[in-house]
Formats: sequence, structure tokens, C-alpha cells
Amino acid sequence: MTAETDAEADVYLAVRGRNDEARVSDAVLFVTSDVAADLMLGQTTTAEVAAALDAALDAERRAAEDDGADEEDLEPVRDDRDEAYGQLRVSLSASANTSAALTAFEDAYIEAYTQAGITARTAARAARARALAAERFAASTSSRTAASVRARARVFAATATALAVEAEFEARGASSSRLAALRSARAEFVASLRSARTDAQRTLATSAYRSAVEAELSSETGVSAADLTIASAATASARTALMASVNAASSGEAVASALATYYTAAESAVSSTVSAEAAARVVVLLSTL
Repeated sequence: MTAETDAEADVYLAVRGRNDEARVSDAVLFVTSDVAADLMLGQTTTAEVAAALDAALDAERRAAEDDGADEEDLEPVRDDRDEAYGQLRVSLSASANTSAALTAFEDAYIEAYTQAGITARTAARAARARALAAERFAASTSSRTAASVRARARVFAATATALAVEAEFEARGASSSRLAALRSARAEFVASLRSARTDAQRTLATSAYRSAVEAELSSETGVSAADLTIASAATASARTALMASVNAASSGEAVASALATYYTAAESAVSSTVSAEAAARVVVLLSTL
């Protein structure tokens, strides 16, 4: 075993003591090489990392349930994620490209929602709640661990959100060329987030993706770029309230509750500017990035 796999095992055992729904795959996704290094050096503790992961998992579950999923829906997601971890071990033992194997694992972990039949919208909301909780509760760890957790959480939530954006276009009957353009924008967005080393780089990548989607959305729905900008700006006060609630949250479930309140407020604010339902839903999705 390596230092990283040792750390993953320790965190898994610790989080399992707090949350009997936690799986090995959850710890593997959460414990990056930077997190493992800090644990080995004593810069942060296994208990701190496990607490952050526990809160993230609770937020994810609660957000999914708030959007209509139940335990029978969520258990297959966990099973599929463990299968993805099993494939990761096979790939690594075969001396496959480590980076490619890890990326494939991360993608499969996220796409487990779809494999289990959960809607892209529910998946996006659950992933966003998990990311917010991960950031909130990893703040008590070392600065490097917190930054690493935040970076991976943002990739996780951004991917799920982009998939939900594509689902909205597909439901509307968008052309294959438009859907292909959106998939290309997602791939570039996620690749940029994975390679980013600073928040400024992540912000730039997010802005580029948002612009690409808004251009496609304007062409698809006929809503002007100016109205889309106004609609996006209308979510600002709700987002400020969301972040204040997240920062004050004492549990992952509280984070999920704050996010549910945000979606209600954001949807109301956007619908007053954009009457096209599909456009309004996409604007709200983009507002969480």
C-alpha cells in the first residue's frame, strides 16, 4: 500500500464510524495526494478529514431526497461507485496510466447518478450540495487539504451541472450539433478545472463555459443575451444569502437545506425576467457554478 491508499483506508474507517452509508469509493475520491501528504505530515487529522467527508455525504443525500430521490434510488449509486473503484484498482494494478485511470474513476463516480436512473437535475443539486458542504467543513483542515478538497469538489459539481444543462437542451429537442457543442464545452470546462492551479484560473474556465452555454441557449430559445445577463444577475442576492447560510451551517443537512432555499429564490428571480422555462432552468443551473 502507498501513503495515499493508507490515508484512504484510515479516512474510510473513520467516516464509516460516523456514517454507515459511506463507501470506500467515497474516501478514495475525497483523499487526494495532497490530503494524504498532509495526513502523513500531521498537518491535518484523519478525524477532521472524515468529518468533512461525512458532512459532504449527508448534504448530497439530503439534497437528492429533497428533489424526490429516495433510499432505493441512492443505494444503486453507491454500488456503482464501488464498482468504479474496483475498476480503478484493476487499471492501476495493470500499470495503466495513473492519471487516465483516476480521471475515468472520477467520471464514473459522477455518472453513477445517471446509471442509477436519477435525473440529471437531481444529480446536479446533490452534487452542488456535496461540494458546498465539502468546502465548508474542510475549512477546519490544513490550508493545502482544504484547497485540494475544494478543487476536486468543484470538478465534481461542475461536471454534474454541465450534464444537467445538456439534459435540459436535449429535453427541448435541441439539434445533435448543438448538443455536440455543449458536450465539447463541458469537456473543455472540466479539463480546465482539473488543470487549474489557482482560483483565478477556475473563475476564467467557469466564465468561458457559462458564455458558451448562454450563446447556445440564446440561439436555441430566442431569449436575448442581454435578458440572460439580467436573469443571471437577478440571482445575486439569493446567492449571497446561500453562502451566508452555508458558512453558518453546522451540518451537511443544513447546507442542503440552504441550497434548496436558494433554488426556490433563484427560480423565482429568474422567471420574472425570462419567461421561457427551459432558459430559466439553465440560467439557474449556471448560477450555481
